Amino acid sequence: MTPKFVEFIPSEGEDLIPGVLFISMKHNTVVHRCPCGCGELSEFMLDPIRYRIEYDGREVTFDPSIGNSNLQCRSHYWIRKSRIEWCAPMEDWQTKQAQKLELSKALEVRCAEETNGLSKTWKRLVNWWRK
Repeated sequence: MTPKFVEFIPSEGEDLIPGVLFISMKHNTVVHRCPCGCGELSEFMLDPIRYRIEYDGREVTFDPSIGNSNLQCRSHYWIRKSRIEWCAPMEDWQTKQAQKLELSKALEVRCAEETNGLSKTWKRLVNWWRK
């Protein structure tokens, strides 16, 4: 897969070339043709809670894996160092479980961000009380 950093993702009819990862950091979006060959569009949001991106100037890695349970092919793969590493397709129950875990993680991170100052104060009070 060849990473191509763009400001705007091309529309479906435009140059969405198989084998190219269109990455918009401005809009936190990644779009590419499914690497299985079905030609469908695979897209996901770059959210530090959901997807981490690494770019070394040449190759790109995303974490976690990409599961296209919404596509007919149900492809599931990792993109590591711009290469596809295939996984078994996810069953519906696995997809739901992954989504629940993702939501739980997102809520935990956001709550921690919102209450960071309060948490520090609370921890100090608890430590003081224990002494």
